Amino acid sequence: MKQTLLTFIVFAGIFFLTIVGPVPGFSSPVAWAQTAPLADDDKLHEDANLLVSNIYPNPATDQITFDYLYHNPQIVAKITIRNVLGGVVAEFQLDKSERTVSLPVAHYAAGIYFYTLTIDNKSIVTKKLIIKR
Repeated sequence: MKQTLLTFIVFAGIFFLTIVGPVPGFSSPVAWAQTAPLADDDKLHEDANLLVSNIYPNPATDQITFDYLYHNPQIVAKITIRNVLGGVVAEFQLDKSERTVSLPVAHYAAGIYFYTLTIDNKSIVTKKLIIKR
């Protein structure tokens, strides 16, 4: 009986995660993508070389995070954060030995920022980031 109940709970959990998607705080989008498709809303970029999640949380107050997974270690990827005037606020290269980047934003002024993914010196995609207080 205990084994049957445990089996049911495991399958119910898998079914829930398949239907609902990852539960915030329990799994990063890229970790989830390794076992199930990442929803298009959660992807900043995906191709044969690299998978990068959107920054989360967005809007943010204290810290932002995004996950990534290199499929081709030969490429060079970076994220640049700009203010509304286009000034660079932060820029960092994605470390091939890591899969997550977190950046404190508590010292940023509240407002709208933009983050850009650059791969091999080509801007690939830019999205909006909101900082709230």
